[in-house]
Amino acid sequence: MPLGSTNVFRHTHPMQRFRCGTGITHHRARRREDGLKVLCELQQSMGGRQAAIAHRLALQYTILQEPAMHNIRYSAALKEFTSLAILAYECGYDEGTVKEEMASSPLEGLDHDECLLYTCVVWITLVLAPTRSVIRWATKGDPVTDGTMLSWKGFVSLILGAYFEKRMAWYPVDRLQMEVSAMTGRLERPSTIAEFARLVYSTLNTVAPQFPESCNME
Repeated sequence: MPLGSTNVFRHTHPMQRFRCGTGITHHRARRREDGLKVLCELQQSMGGRQAAIAHRLALQYTILQEPAMHNIRYSAALKEFTSLAILAYECGYDEGTVKEEMASSPLEGLDHDECLLYTCVVWITLVLAPTRSVIRWATKGDPVTDGTMLSWKGFVSLILGAYFEKRMAWYPVDRLQMEVSAMTGRLERPSTIAEFARLVYSTLNTVAPQFPESCNME
């Protein structure tokens, strides 16, 4: 289940961050390459339709909203969604393309706009992260529109600064809430803001881990 509304993605022992194996970065890079291979195979099996990944994003978003109903832990569902969004970024997808292809998703009750926003938050994190560990193969330079970037750049930047400069695995939700309200006009609940923050942290934990899973305390 989502964490409380005050802090998000907190680790129990910050000093654990210094215990990491040297093979973690290589392992994650290899896993992303394997994911790209699986994605290509999936698209080929669907007759080459590019909408395959957009439909998978829609499905994974639905699972993330109610993980217990799909017999999966919230943390696992979150990781699956962010990993898939990262693959879409690597494959050169952009906001307009995903929006268009997601419109044909057969899922009932899907909130297309919110699903797209979740995906864009992951992409903005990849664009703004100081360590560019993900290569994007695309014919268009920017994965998100100027409007989306303007609305969410500040939110993501606050978390990035804390994560990379202060090595913080959390950020006060009330400050993030004020940033979102100021830039988007959306007065979101703390639980919703925490969800967006976890998207950023999950993305960072995948592409630029400061707190490797093998080092975490149970």
